[in-house]
Amino acid sequence: MDKKNKNIYLTGEKLYGDDFTEEEILQWYEQEKEGYADIYGETWENREYEYRNITNKYAYKYLKDIKRFDNVLGFGASWGYELYDIIDKVNNLVIIDPSLKTRSSKIGDVIPQYVIPSHTGIIPFEDNKFDLITCFGTLHHIPNVTFLMKELHRVLKPGGIICIREPIKSMGDWNYRRKGATACERGIPINIFDKIIANLGYSIINRSCCYTCRGFFQRTFGYKFSISKSYHQLDKYLSTMLERNIYYHPTSFWEKLCPSIVFYVLKK
Repeated sequence: MDKKNKNIYLTGEKLYGDDFTEEEILQWYEQEKEGYADIYGETWENREYEYRNITNKYAYKYLKDIKRFDNVLGFGASWGYELYDIIDKVNNLVIIDPSLKTRSSKIGDVIPQYVIPSHTGIIPFEDNKFDLITCFGTLHHIPNVTFLMKELHRVLKPGGIICIREPIKSMGDWNYRRKGATACERGIPINIFDKIIANLGYSIINRSCCYTCRGFFQRTFGYKFSISKSYHQLDKYLSTMLERNIYYHPTSFWEKLCPSIVFYVLKK
């Protein structure tokens, strides 16, 4: 796609990739399938999950009264680190992820079943299969988000829960190579995200925007502060106050002064 046409999507009025042909989807898939491993490496040993505190705050605390999940799907969960804090509630775990490099043989006492996804977005399981789905930081690596969201809804049991975390900013200008980003990833405009969820008929248990000026706090006070519970308390206040100021592709200082990611906890 040429620069002029690509910039139409930077307005946030349309979601880039959602109207791709199958050939374009396949090309995107091939570029992204090992993108995470290429940037972050092929092992999780001696590493810390930077989203742990915030995931517990905005997602897992809403699951605390549920004693067991029979079937869980970690969509795009790679090593499965995002599931560590609830793994003792999980009987069976399926991880759908394209990477052959970012896998774990065991998570807690659970041996995950890994499944390679189809580039089409079709999930190879029957309707109403899973009690819980986690999908953290995955959808923005995928072109056909609206179709994939329909598939996740299809395989979730009635009464089941899906937890989602995604960036809601463009993640920079796609016309240039971006440091720390894979070739195709882009955030999902929150107005489009909210519309997809409403159309699927989910009940919203929680919707929280967060990570306001996280880069500034990380540069000023260090990485450890930026993942701490203290930062998340401060961030909750800032993000609530500045949620109305969300711009998908911010270019000025004022436009950048807003939350950059959203958490959803949804019930079918």
